[in-house]
Amino acid sequence: AAFAIFGEALSDVRDEVMYQIHFGADYSKGTYGWTLNLDTVKRSVDKQLKDLKTGYINYGFIHCQDESKDWEKYQKNGILQYLLDMRDQGVVKHIGASSHTPSVIQEILDTNLIDMLMFSVNPAYDYNHGEYAYGGVDERADVYKRCEKLGVGISVMKPFSGGQLLSDKTSPFGKALTQYQCIKYALDKPGILTVLPGAQSVAEIDALLEYYEKSDEELDYSIIGTFAPPEASFFEKKAGFISLKLWPDFCNYRRDEYDFDARFDDGLASYKDKGVVDYITGAGAMLTRDIKDNLNYKKDGNKGFETVITRLQMETYVVISAKPTEHLTGITIEGEYDDLFVKELEEDFLGRHFTLDGQ
Repeated sequence: AAFAIFGEALSDVRDEVMYQIHFGADYSKGTYGWTLNLDTVKRSVDKQLKDLKTGYINYGFIHCQDESKDWEKYQKNGILQYLLDMRDQGVVKHIGASSHTPSVIQEILDTNLIDMLMFSVNPAYDYNHGEYAYGGVDERADVYKRCEKLGVGISVMKPFSGGQLLSDKTSPFGKALTQYQCIKYALDKPGILTVLPGAQSVAEIDALLEYYEKSDEELDYSIIGTFAPPEASFFEKKAGFISLKLWPDFCNYRRDEYDFDARFDDGLASYKDKGVVDYITGAGAMLTRDIKDNLNYKKDGNKGFETVITRLQMETYVVISAKPTEHLTGITIEGEYDDLFVKELEEDFLGRHFTLDGQ
């Protein structure tokens, strides 16, 4: 373990560093191990404090609870109480948790103890591909939403799915993403504060930091929509049409029954999302370049327009195609549609207390 190296290097600037110590990760013998034994946890934490040359821990983590029975044992064995005692003594400043399993995360969130969550986030796991792809699409989405609503920050582990997403041969999509697209994908999820890619050299760290120099086009990961696995699509990778009768129900499903204002008020939509929705609602049908110009999505202005507009389309708050012809409040209805179609669509939505601007 490298704790002694960090202690030597950072002891003079300790107050500027935030240490995250995992209660359940066993480094008492110098290498990593996982344990639910209280005495072993105590020895490991004591060793880490000594090696790091510090008397306090910024984040004490409930470590790697992937099964409910382990979480029950973690509490029963006294490890959780030990962590709480350390917090009450001022040694631990905040409590966090790490897990790959949405259902266990929900159990931990129910305690209202944690301020931070370490969770594995990448497109492969979100679509149930990979060693730690635990939980269904909706279960994983619920974790992001609940954390954002509760103010629990998420730090992302395994953003590249152990490197699998970076190669055509190993990617579950059959095509590679760049590390920068993977980082952007994770950062765009609700509740995400930071992404922690693995690095084995200074050169790899320098390469990762080039993220901040990448253009919107280089960060844009919307390409995953063109090669998402079958379970990520309602139509098994095929295009399809949804009838007027089913469209409101489909919208309710994709929006989790949120109108946009409620989604924003609950912290599930960003200010950038709201800016686009508010502008379209007030102005009606328009070209995307007009939205970019009016909302300052330019080289030296706002960033991430493609990400915002893709997300709003996926949530069915905005509809886009090549040729706008008609619109209703708050959403563009585009294509070769006649007046009767638009009238029927409006009546169908209003008849269900569901208008096209999500109210």
